[in-house]
Amino acid sequence: MQAIKQYTEVINGCIHVNLPKDFTAKRVELIILSADDNNADSGDFQRFLLDSPEMSD
Repeated sequence: MQAIKQYTEVINGCIHVNLPKDFTAKRVELIILSADDNNADSGDFQRFLLDSPEMSD
């Protein structure tokens, strides 16, 4: 599976993604996340994960 991660600007509600020439997929899955949203929920979740006990065999 090929994966591309990049940051781009939203202009008039649109984004433009240039794929490399060797990207051969005919269908893709897009997951769009805000890069400038300081969402407190994600910090709470990260704190929960860091404070949780470790799992072992």
